[in-house]
Amino acid sequence: MRERISAELAASAVPIGIIAHCHLGEDFQVHTITPALDDIIAHYRRGEPLPDGLERARAWTRTASYLAVEVYEDGVLCIRPDGTVIKAEG
Repeated sequence: MRERISAELAASAVPIGIIAHCHLGEDFQVHTITPALDDIIAHYRRGEPLPDGLERARAWTRTASYLAVEVYEDGVLCIRPDGTVIKAEG
């Protein structure tokens, strides 16, 4: 079953990663989070590059307008606190 579902999904249907604003203090700017949005994977300081093509979405984490930012091969989706999804350029 899993193989059949995987075959039906395009590669771009799975995010490269999910990032969000980090509230640890001035030195930290963003962190990567799990797909369930319930656990932090790693914290990144200002100027510290994000891995795997996630850097292109850093700007969208600088506002409280978005809870998280999902990064895909072909685009970026910004998730608002109410669950609304905004497709962003990037």
